[in-house]
This record gives sequence, C-alpha cells and structure tokens, in this order.
Amino acid sequence: MKKNIWFLLVLLLLSILSGCYKNKNILLLGDYNESLVQEMTDIFQKNINSYFTHDKMQSGELFKIVDSNASYLESGKKKSFFSVAEKTDLIMINIGLNDFLPSMNIDVQQNILEYDSDLIEKQLEIFEYHYYHIIENIKEINSNSHLYLLSSFNCYAFETPERKLFNTLVHKINDIILDLITSFDRIEFISLVGLEDLVYHEKQEVLNQYIAITVKEHIDE
Repeated sequence: MKKNIWFLLVLLLLSILSGCYKNKNILLLGDYNESLVQEMTDIFQKNINSYFTHDKMQSGELFKIVDSNASYLESGKKKSFFSVAEKTDLIMINIGLNDFLPSMNIDVQQNILEYDSDLIEKQLEIFEYHYYHIIENIKEINSNSHLYLLSSFNCYAFETPERKLFNTLVHKINDIILDLITSFDRIEFISLVGLEDLVYHEKQEVLNQYIAITVKEHIDE
C-alpha cells in the first residue's frame, strides 16, 4: 500500500514539473527582424526558435514553409517544420502588411500614399486564404499548441488624411486575423495598434522592445 502511495506521489511530482517546463520553447513564424528576435529572447528569457522567420516575410512564403514542411540544419541534423511545431506549446505568428506594401506607392517625406483599391481587395482575399491554411496546418500538426497572432499596425509617420487611409488598410488586415480566431481553439490576438508615437519619435530598437514587452505582458496575463 505504501509503495502504491509513493508511486502516485512520484507521478504527481513529475506531472507538476513537466507543467512547469511547458512553454519553455517559443516558435516564431513570419516577419521578425534580427533586432526583434533578440528583444524577444532577452525579455522572455526562454529558448526562441526563429529559423522560420525573416524581415518582411509575406503570408505566401510562410504558407509554403508550413505546407511543404520546410527544414533547416542545426548541428548537422535536419529539423523539419513539423518536428519543431509538434513539440512547441507556444507559437507566435506575425504576418500582414508586407503582403501589400510592395504594390503601394509610399513616400513619407512627401506624405504620398497611393494604391489600387481593387488590387488591395484581391490581396486581402489571398492573405486570408494563406493565413487560414497556415493555422489549419499547424493545428493538424499540434492541436494543443497555443497560437498568438500579432496584429498589424501603422508603421509610417504619415500626416492626415494619408494616415487615416493607411489605418483603413491596417483595420481590414486585423479584421481578417480576428475572424480567423473564431475558427480555431487556443488562439489569441495581440493588438499592436496605436504605436504611431513610437514610429514617429523613437528608433527601431525602442519600437522592437515595446513590441516584445507588449507581447510578453499579454501572454503573462
């Protein structure tokens, strides 16, 4: 009887310890520059996997990475996206504006913002398709993973009315992301809207630090 009790206590202790180490690793997907990855690493104080990221990544590229099970080499060993994702409890995805910026005429100094509205609407449909299937594939690989979707935000110091026009696009992108959340479990939206003052007055390093802190505060709630 005593042996059984000790056995149960050991199992309970192991389960508690394993729970403590959950979310030890964070998988970043999408648009993260090196400075932002470093800020995430410093602030979270956890292992950050950023092999499936780069600055200005678009949704189509991330979709191909997930859909094709892309891989990388680490210490001479091949690691596929599937093998990494299925062992990760916390995944953060950041895609959005970079799908649209290449087709827009932007000149902050002259306060110029021009784009084809019909083209933007088509791009929004493609963006929604890519994002939905990215999440769907991740959930098929690891249904218990907790996904955090970072919002888009106004990254240009425009004056009115161009500022309002750009914000209209930001809202449309974020509305798509918010709608996706209702289709899946264990997904949360992290809003980065309202960073205009930092964009206008601070350096990129300060902006990256603010983003990392905002994300951590949301996850720690």
